[in-house]
Amino acid sequence: IGLELASELGARGYHVVCIASGEEKLAEAIQLLHKKGYSAEYYVCDLSNVAERQGLIAEFSNRDPIHFLANNAGIGMLGPFLEVDYTTHQNICSLNIDAVQHLCHAFGKTMRDNRFGYIINVASVAGFLPGPDMASYFASKAAVISFSLALREELKSTSVHVTALCPGITKTSFFERAQCQQNFLKAPSFLIGDARVVARDAINAVNKNEAICIPGKLNKIAVRLAKALPSQWLSALSHR
Repeated sequence: IGLELASELGARGYHVVCIASGEEKLAEAIQLLHKKGYSAEYYVCDLSNVAERQGLIAEFSNRDPIHFLANNAGIGMLGPFLEVDYTTHQNICSLNIDAVQHLCHAFGKTMRDNRFGYIINVASVAGFLPGPDMASYFASKAAVISFSLALREELKSTSVHVTALCPGITKTSFFERAQCQQNFLKAPSFLIGDARVVARDAINAVNKNEAICIPGKLNKIAVRLAKALPSQWLSALSHR
């Protein structure tokens, strides 16, 4: 999704900076963007690390103002909460929540002062559900949704747009990294979203200043059902 967001922004004339911890994949992503004729560069940073985030913020605070911030980096891990090493849970929260808030705090100030900017925080349909066997991941995405809605309200008089992007199951490398590839392979094809469509919908949504973007009709229906059903039912259904 991050690469497709970068591609969408590049196509709209933005100079794009892609950020991740792995330089090899970043370099490949930039090559793809350059082949499309887009202006792009990369910056290597482990966004789960506070010190590295501070270095990133210092670097880009000395450049031209950032007009568009897309917080897409995220991780998850399949397994019962008590069976997964607690360091993993800490890493999930550090990347999925802390990094989002840190970058919004750092770059959102300039957007607020300039009364212009766009922020997309990538959450998930999972943020509307309890998540047995992926408890920390689901909880982190709920936090991103809540935070984004609150920040949007605080900035509504400044012309800074904040949107929580909540995709459903999307064809990405997330499931392999979260060690739940088998679960992904069992999902019906009509439930699997395309990252390019997700990114396009997200950019359109933040331009329109929509609070939440849920790509796909089935995902929208799922969220409505989640809001209507008792929480204990949701937890049991999610576990199944």
